[in-house]
Amino acid sequence: MNVRKVFLILACLCSGLSAFLPYYTVTLDGVINGQPVNQSATATLFPQFYGIVIVVSAVLIILFTLAGIKKGYVITSLVNVGASLWGLFTMTMQQDSDTAVLRITGKFVDAFSNNSNYNLDVKDGPGFFMLIFSAVLVLVLMIWNAIGNED
Repeated sequence: MNVRKVFLILACLCSGLSAFLPYYTVTLDGVINGQPVNQSATATLFPQFYGIVIVVSAVLIILFTLAGIKKGYVITSLVNVGASLWGLFTMTMQQDSDTAVLRITGKFVDAFSNNSNYNLDVKDGPGFFMLIFSAVLVLVLMIWNAIGNED
């Protein structure tokens, strides 16, 4: 097995792993109605359809690469990159809408409580950055493999 195939397999492992890592994290820290609150929640790609597509296509790319089926890993690489981009777009929209809903809910809590002071924080997680990195890596390494290897 040559270096090109090894790098493509590693890129697919990164792509599959990105579906399980936290895409974004919501943290609530402070006091609500006199009670201290320190809560955190994360969102990942995997339980959603495109997260499953990313993981399945990453596995298929690895299998097609090991078997030497060029058309197989080219098509599944394009599916993987497309699902990654769609997941990136959809999760970013979900993150924005979740943030807006939480801020509206927070204003509602402030209006009806007399002893509330809290900080709501929404941050991109490692899954966000790994998803972008792995999508670019899978695309570049798929092209490098397709052009350089005569399967």
